[in-house]
Amino acid sequence: MKLIKRLFLLLIIAGAIYLGYFIKQQGSGFVLIQYQAFSIETSVFVFSGFILLLFILLYALLRSVFNVFKLPAFINRSYSNYQNKKSTSGLISGLTEFTEGRFKKAESIFIKQASGNENSFLNYLLAARAAQLLHADDRRDTYLKQAHNINPDADIAIGLTQAELQLAHQQNEMALATLSHLMSAYPKHDYIMRLLSRAYLQLEDWSHLCPLLKEMRHSKSIPDELLIKTETVAYSGYLKQAGQQQNSEKLDSLWSDIPKSLRQNSDIIELYAQQLILCGQLQRAEKLLRETLNKKWNEQLITLYASFIHNIRADHHDSYFNSLLDNCEKWLKANPQHATVLLAAGKIAVQLKLWGKAHSFFDSSLSSQPLSDTFLQLALLLEQTNDSEKAQKYYQQGLVHCNQQRSF
Repeated sequence: MKLIKRLFLLLIIAGAIYLGYFIKQQGSGFVLIQYQAFSIETSVFVFSGFILLLFILLYALLRSVFNVFKLPAFINRSYSNYQNKKSTSGLISGLTEFTEGRFKKAESIFIKQASGNENSFLNYLLAARAAQLLHADDRRDTYLKQAHNINPDADIAIGLTQAELQLAHQQNEMALATLSHLMSAYPKHDYIMRLLSRAYLQLEDWSHLCPLLKEMRHSKSIPDELLIKTETVAYSGYLKQAGQQQNSEKLDSLWSDIPKSLRQNSDIIELYAQQLILCGQLQRAEKLLRETLNKKWNEQLITLYASFIHNIRADHHDSYFNSLLDNCEKWLKANPQHATVLLAAGKIAVQLKLWGKAHSFFDSSLSSQPLSDTFLQLALLLEQTNDSEKAQKYYQQGLVHCNQQRSF
């Protein structure tokens, strides 16, 4: 618009210059204006100047009248700009107080600046956060409602803010209700899923958290490091829950759903084996641990292996335990003085009634590292071979060792 006005002004100036030049070439001439008895006679130059002056005056008059009509809008706009600048200044002041930890003062500033300006919605959201940190849940919820009244279309921003504050205040059931409502409206929203996973985690609701994490893994809506950490906690909790319920079918189904990378985690393998033992699935636990240890050695897993190996009841008893003994002897070739492997081998030899071999394994285990269980197993073996006196000696030594371990 300004460009058009400038072009129009340039055309008028160019026309005036041309007209002046034309008149000069044709001669000065004169202009006669007569009305009844009244007449004016003047030169063309004077008349042209008079017309130009009249045009300027008329233009100025029209502009003045136009500006008078525009004055109320100008005043309103100026006042609005002033209010917005004041609101922005107040918002910055409130944020400064908030970041410096003066939440009460920040809340007061946000609410004072919240009425009738373009930052009202933001002021109420920030006031809600300040109220949350002051443990004023009622004020927090009131501010969120006021933010919704100002901008009803901002459901997702208000809902996420509300859920974040509820989670921070351990109002997990309320947060779950808020996030479930948002999830139904925005089912693929990454941040909603992240907050929902946090709510399930805090509620220890593994049955809902694990499927959600599976979906989040596919959508890549969470950093890998955080995802793996959350999956480890969630599936560990779910495995324990299935084990406590002694639900072997649920345990099997859950294990097959666990991500492959997590099934290679030694802590998860140990936990799964423990739950199999709780469910009475000792042979399956043994097979899992044996196959894992054959691939990669782990001290925690061999300790668990040795703790229950003698309690297995197999259909083909001798052939089964002979295969286990062969496997233990392979481990001993790699580490002949490993106390826990020697303990496991001794327990297996007892199942095969190889008393001498079992005694040798237990003695070697004690020589390598005295373990409470080894003292007990050796005492039981001696009782079984009718050597009660020596058995009592090992019972006492085992008790002393156990007490020493507890004192540490």
